[in-house]
Amino acid sequence: MESHQVSLRKLVEYFDNVVSVVGFCLNLTLLYLIIYKTSFRLRDYRPILLQNCLIDIFFNIINTMTKTQVDQKNGNFYMYMIGPLENITAPYNNLLICLWVFSLFYCLTGVPVQFVYRYILIVRASKVTFVHYFSLLISALLAALIYALWTVYTFLHNEPRWKKASVLLQEDPNYSEGLPNFVVASIDEWPLRILFIYAYFLVCVVYIITIFSSTKVWRHLKSMENQMTVQVQDAHRQITVTLFFQAIIPCVVSLIPIITAVTMAFIHGNVPGLGLILALLYTAIPIVNPLLTLIVVRNYRRNAIYMIEKICGKRNTRVEPTTAPMTHQGVMSKTSQGAPQGTSSMDFIEQFA
Repeated sequence: MESHQVSLRKLVEYFDNVVSVVGFCLNLTLLYLIIYKTSFRLRDYRPILLQNCLIDIFFNIINTMTKTQVDQKNGNFYMYMIGPLENITAPYNNLLICLWVFSLFYCLTGVPVQFVYRYILIVRASKVTFVHYFSLLISALLAALIYALWTVYTFLHNEPRWKKASVLLQEDPNYSEGLPNFVVASIDEWPLRILFIYAYFLVCVVYIITIFSSTKVWRHLKSMENQMTVQVQDAHRQITVTLFFQAIIPCVVSLIPIITAVTMAFIHGNVPGLGLILALLYTAIPIVNPLLTLIVVRNYRRNAIYMIEKICGKRNTRVEPTTAPMTHQGVMSKTSQGAPQGTSSMDFIEQFA
């Protein structure tokens, strides 16, 4: 029985290590492709592709450092680190854990920024200025920062509460090897209730904005469908699918585990090992996001395959990047698009699709 329990905690740690390495490789590859290999028709969307990639890298760095886990028992909500910083004690472990909380929630609050960016570009047919885009990013950052700062206050070390909560962990066979340096807060106290209510509020606001702006964009593109070339429609399809996954992924791999843990705290639930199992989901963000972007965006996929084949020594042909500037203003009419001189229509389509 004990060996099984040990393997469960080790599994989470090994999974974290694998995710960290693979996540860095995928995100750095995607970062290179976004900067140097973004096609002509997707050039206007490079800022939001970069945004998502850089936020994922930031989360991966913090997650690699802290390897933060969450658990809940009888209304107590626990957070602790299992990585190289696991032996750090209060109050510094609280600060590092809350930095991880900030990075996780910034992955969430950054989602609607991408959709609002596209809404301005497509529906309003105007260029997103640096000031406007920067203000959107700052708004998302502040929303996550407020949550993280309140988390610091909520989980301040309280010796009587810590000793009482440690008894519950000692009764869990998954912690038979020893108790981690955890921080804990009780749902019976108002700071944690406010924190969780704010978390639910953030989730609602994020996805209301996302759904509203994406619906407006979809309707606008649908109404302009007859005025767009096949290539422009395909470019929009790639961005739509990419943003769809970037909105769904935080919900599936981070929000569902966190909300499950939060709900269990509200109902004073106690399921041994649940926190460790949920951890396998939200630590997958650095892998899932870049992998799906590499698959969906055709030019990235082709260049990634070329890079792999080149490393394996199977191919010597080159995938040419498109470096022409993008002057996209919402949609492009069929009459305004054409192949460059000396380039066949099929080559032109193949180059920019």
